[in-house]
Amino acid sequence: YTKVYINRGMAYKKVGDIQAAIEDFEQALEYDPKDPRALAEYCIELGLVRGLSSIDTLETALNNPLIRDTDAAHFHFALGRLYDDMQKHNIAFTHYKTANEIRADIRIKNGGCLYKRHKYKNIIEYTSPDFFAEKKNWGVSSSRPIFIVGMPRSGTTIIEQILASHSHVYGAGELDILPEISQRITSQNINLTADYVKTLADEYLMKLYIKNKEAKYVCDKMPHNFENLWLIALLFPRSVVLHCERDPMATCWSIYRSDLSGDHNYSNNLVTLGEHYLDYNTLMTHYKNVLPIEIHSIYYDKLVNDPENQICSILDICGLNYEESCFSPHQTKRPVKTASALQVTRPIYNYADNHWKYYKYYLKPLTKIIEQSEY
Repeated sequence: YTKVYINRGMAYKKVGDIQAAIEDFEQALEYDPKDPRALAEYCIELGLVRGLSSIDTLETALNNPLIRDTDAAHFHFALGRLYDDMQKHNIAFTHYKTANEIRADIRIKNGGCLYKRHKYKNIIEYTSPDFFAEKKNWGVSSSRPIFIVGMPRSGTTIIEQILASHSHVYGAGELDILPEISQRITSQNINLTADYVKTLADEYLMKLYIKNKEAKYVCDKMPHNFENLWLIALLFPRSVVLHCERDPMATCWSIYRSDLSGDHNYSNNLVTLGEHYLDYNTLMTHYKNVLPIEIHSIYYDKLVNDPENQICSILDICGLNYEESCFSPHQTKRPVKTASALQVTRPIYNYADNHWKYYKYYLKPLTKIIEQSEY
């Protein structure tokens, strides 16, 4: 029953029913008081509602000499969030830093983060203007996919939530389809032909159809599909690509303080995080110069400061008529499976871009690198 209550609690959290989530995490702990996932989720949500008791509980759990590294990292991220909410920024940063150091040790054992830089360098060398000129008119004419790309924590989730609030759009979340196709091409050194590219496009569309059969458009908001924009240009030359851009320090700080899962090996060290941002910026600059499709930049700061006009612009780009629900995306009830799950259940807000400034003393290694960016 423990896992049942945890999973239902997470489902409640994803649609913004925090009180129901707390109750289910509490039920899970009645069955297994030491379950680390239930304890961390319960404490962070309860702590934001009721205060210090959650901090005491998590710190006691960390003192267990048998605690696993993965559980300790989760607890430190939770404590960072709780102390951050209390504006005890020095203590919060200590927990964020410890959590990231633990995650970094785990991820170094799994291969580290340098391969991303090599990957981007290869993409830039491979995708010249001639590359696309030779493959003009390949792919398919479908405009069903809407691709939302950018760094994690740059606004991709709220953009998808806005679009998924429209009656003609289904938000599919972060899909692994394109990364899997790209990996297949590169790992097998496949020679691209017009027929093969069409086959790949049809494969992608079929998997979208399995996700949703009715909606005119489907959002694929895998942020790191910015790596695969060359492939999107080949497969879907008529598709809409929305590139979410946000203040680099705000973006990187939000990544650093988030307990991200998946392929984010760069994220746990301020230096590698900053270097990855520069690599991303270099790749995007290259794409804007060579891609035969338009990349529509959506600026997070403009969205949060002028949501009505920016939402109108997003709908226009996607060829969608205005629907009132798109202007209140926090009221749309749909599961959100990323670190932004709580954010999309609240009205669009604008405090987050300055939040990093509370920690600027600790972020000097990151600031020094970001200042090299052309952003």
